[in-house]
Amino acid sequence: MEPTSAATTAVPNSCLASLLASHQHYLWKNQLGFLIHPKTELNVNPTALKIAEIGTETGLWLLDLAKKLPASTTLHGYGIDISSAPPPQSLPANISIHRVPSYTDPFPFPDDLLESYDIILINSLASSIKDNNPGPVIQNAMAML
Repeated sequence: MEPTSAATTAVPNSCLASLLASHQHYLWKNQLGFLIHPKTELNVNPTALKIAEIGTETGLWLLDLAKKLPASTTLHGYGIDISSAPPPQSLPANISIHRVPSYTDPFPFPDDLLESYDIILINSLASSIKDNNPGPVIQNAMAML
């Protein structure tokens, strides 16, 4: 019997990617001890917070965050591949996850998201950075704050 390679493994790549993303989330969460840095200053009523995650894969960060914040907090996830995220009907009412075609195109998000968020997490986008230039991703995220 030949050794198993990535090309012949019985576990689909999307499943492996989902497992890796989940494991990475829990490692960061357990090692850091927080989901949002405790020194983050918010100049808004905590019940009116609007938070986005750019780079959503599994939705775990949003789901964990929803457990710690008031149900009135709006939580949105944006990802290129959201196939590992829970189906919309299983998410809490304050969470929504959306597919975007790119993070680096000139503002790939709907225009109504300009200046609409209080906090944005940019999550695991190394493979989405074009030409080794994170500038467009950061500019798009900053436009949403």
